[in-house]
Amino acid sequence: MHQLTHRPPRLAAGVELETRGPIDVATVHVTFQPGGSTGWHVHPGPALVTVKTGQLALHRAKGCRARTFHPGQTFIELGPKDLNLTRNETSGVAETVVTFLLPVGAPITVDAPAPKHCPL
Repeated sequence: MHQLTHRPPRLAAGVELETRGPIDVATVHVTFQPGGSTGWHVHPGPALVTVKTGQLALHRAKGCRARTFHPGQTFIELGPKDLNLTRNETSGVAETVVTFLLPVGAPITVDAPAPKHCPL
């Protein structure tokens, strides 16, 4: 993992990132088989998810809403209060690239129980 300091670093295209302290940055490639899912979970910090191939449905516990994302689209999982589940609801493989911004030493994902109000 790459660690950033709390000083706002200047990134490509003039984007600045300001954090409340040092963070770890991790980027992973995640493949979802047909019907595959992350299970209900949260992240200690935001996660930027870009769909490379296939399509994925993001189910958020808040409001029990779902939205489908296609290749080239990106969504953000907002951190520890954003309980969600990502699932491949198609018959093809889906691939993503996920960049996590995490407190230093934090796990990438924390499993969580399914919300009672949101049947899946």
